[in-house]
Amino acid sequence: MKNLSIPHPFKRFSVLILILIALLPFQNCGGLHTLDPAIATGETSNPDKTPGNSTTPDGGSSTPVNSKTCGGLKKFIYTQTNAIPLQCSSGSSDVVLFDVQVPAEGRAFARASFNIFNFAPAGDPLAGSHSWSGFASTGDTSFPQRIGGGAGQTICPGQSLQSQQILSYGLLNANSKSVRMQLRQYTTLNCTHGSLIIQPGAQLEVWVEDPNCPGSSLMTASYFRDVRALSGVETPFALTTNTQDVVSTNMTLSEAKTALIYGQMEASMPTTTNRCGSQYETAVAAIGLNGGYQNASTSGWPVSGGETHIALYPAASLSLSAGSHRIHLAAAVNQSANSGRAQAGLDHSADTIVGVILNPSSATLSGNVQLGRPHKILTLGDSITLGYEDTSAAAMNGANGGYRYFLYHHLANRGFNVNFVGSFEAGPSDLPQKANEGHSGWKINDIMTGVQQYGWVRNTKPDVILLHIGTNDFFQNYDLQNIPGRLSALLDQLHTDAPNAKILVAKIVPMPLYQNYNAYVADYNNSIGLIVAQKQSLGRAVYSVDMNSALSNAVNSPDFCADQAHPNRQGYAKMADVWLTALVQLLF
Repeated sequence: MKNLSIPHPFKRFSVLILILIALLPFQNCGGLHTLDPAIATGETSNPDKTPGNSTTPDGGSSTPVNSKTCGGLKKFIYTQTNAIPLQCSSGSSDVVLFDVQVPAEGRAFARASFNIFNFAPAGDPLAGSHSWSGFASTGDTSFPQRIGGGAGQTICPGQSLQSQQILSYGLLNANSKSVRMQLRQYTTLNCTHGSLIIQPGAQLEVWVEDPNCPGSSLMTASYFRDVRALSGVETPFALTTNTQDVVSTNMTLSEAKTALIYGQMEASMPTTTNRCGSQYETAVAAIGLNGGYQNASTSGWPVSGGETHIALYPAASLSLSAGSHRIHLAAAVNQSANSGRAQAGLDHSADTIVGVILNPSSATLSGNVQLGRPHKILTLGDSITLGYEDTSAAAMNGANGGYRYFLYHHLANRGFNVNFVGSFEAGPSDLPQKANEGHSGWKINDIMTGVQQYGWVRNTKPDVILLHIGTNDFFQNYDLQNIPGRLSALLDQLHTDAPNAKILVAKIVPMPLYQNYNAYVADYNNSIGLIVAQKQSLGRAVYSVDMNSALSNAVNSPDFCADQAHPNRQGYAKMADVWLTALVQLLF
């Protein structure tokens, strides 16, 4: 027996594992005999209620029988091309990472892999408390051996977690061919929407075996399904500094095969200390074979710096000889203070799972689908949307890009795939998306005319409209009494031309040049909130954002150009921050 050698800061432990293995004859599909309860008699394994001790339901032994030839394994790949921000949510409002219909039938093993980044702002009061949690469902929910596959981990501000995953197992049939992976942002205190963002390139692999040969290519073990459900004990499995098995599955092969093995476990550390910046607690999980641990499979020892929840994803690719084998997932913690208190894989419905795929290289790639498309954003308004600055003639024509410049780079840096749309372009060379509908000097009714006559919205069908309008109505003292009615009519027109678009209406920025208009501007901005509420009551996706309080209204405001009518670079940057927060929290 080989010992699991845990890298520094762990000590070296020898593990004595006493296993009684009895194998029950199983319908032979290509020579495999397995103990996975999902592919045996339908009964759960571990009848003695001991974690890590898998036996057949009747304790018998068997010899594999080659009775028929099974069809090949199928593989489907789905890739998300967009970034996906997580919301502070629960239940039905979770953010969907994948929701696909797989065109195949049979038992299926699904693995979603993704990278996640914490974009919490500096000074975030929840530093160290941001966590993600995910849940999965594969196929027919009535299938008794399905594995939901919850997982999660805490992530510190500015930290990137690479290769996170969620595993799931189920039966694809006429009732359901759906594979759904959803996530939420979770904290025990407050929650900042959109701080955690799934980066582009998230991938879902779905492996489907011949429906006539269950167990020919796939097998799984789950703590929830195979241990905890049988024992009826709600107390999570206690990790110690001694390496010990959490789950395992047994099989007998009539011929040599290769095995791709994925594991998933969450270690929940009991201390309440904020570990961001002082990551000292760690845990380790590894894939084992026949009581030993594969030194060559270094990816089977993913050590994670200690946060409250540590998600561990060991993996291994092994060559299996003909005969009987036991594949197991083992774990330990490095702190003796946590011995017996650290919990394996059960907090927030997180499960401990091991999944085995036999001869994965022989699978037929039956689908490779790209999901997601660019978000089309229409920036609509007057010279402030154009990006007017009074520093030069070019700047007056939007050469610096205004808030659009900062907003584009904020979105791109977070992985969002966006396409600014509009009838003309303005901005610097390092603004790839220059299109906009910013028109200097235009009032609300001028924008209405442009929308109606030139089809700015109906021709581009934007996903999002960012509207900042009304400033020139005040500068030109144009029928101020009816300005709310004109805005309401414009919003109706925008909805008519793009009924699926989400519209963000800005409460307009201050006017330091005209301090005597402060009360009128305040009335107009208050009316925007009422108008938006009225549109929302009609079921429309219309929202308001507060630009007015984001910029200084002081005389000689530092957020405005010398004309004290248009924002300067600092002011436009502040506007971009407001738009960004709203987009991430409300729309994407």
